[in-house]
Amino acid sequence: MGTPFGKTECPDSLVPMRKAFKGTFIVAGGYDIEDDLPKRFKINAPLNKYNRETFYTPDPVVGYNDYPFLEDIA
Repeated sequence: MGTPFGKTECPDSLVPMRKAFKGTFIVAGGYDIEDDLPKRFKINAPLNKYNRETFYTPDPVVGYNDYPFLEDIA
């Protein structure tokens, strides 16, 4: 894998995935607040507004899993 700093080993490369699947796929470095992100992209729907204060909270109710689904805001 090439980087601005030269070649590096990348055991978690996406090359095998790309060779097997030619469609669009989404890769995130962590959790994403849009559970219905592919559908939102498909119909050009707006994304949820995020609340940065809840990004790393240990609260099991408030945070990544309390954003509304597309059907709930339509």
